[in-house]
Amino acid sequence: MLYFPRYENTIAAQFFGHTHYDEIELFYPPEEPFRPSSVAYIAPSVTPYYNLNPGYRIYYVDGDYSASSRVIFQKKQLFVDMELNLNQFQGIVKKIGST
Repeated sequence: MLYFPRYENTIAAQFFGHTHYDEIELFYPPEEPFRPSSVAYIAPSVTPYYNLNPGYRIYYVDGDYSASSRVIFQKKQLFVDMELNLNQFQGIVKKIGST
């Protein structure tokens, strides 16, 4: 990721998904290892995976106008609690599975 320090004033953030985890990753230029030059927002997957709840994230970014900063000013995280929902709908699942 050596090109990020060069474009850190242009690239406001990086967005990734489908790692099944809710993560943030910071990138540091080699010549300044204590100053982050970029951030990656890694959203969870929408599919369940080994005791992890599916979810997705909505980002609110300072908008599309000439003096826009493109800064992320808010995020909304949505997820499904699989354990709660499986317990709640267990009767339905058993009924469907038995036909």
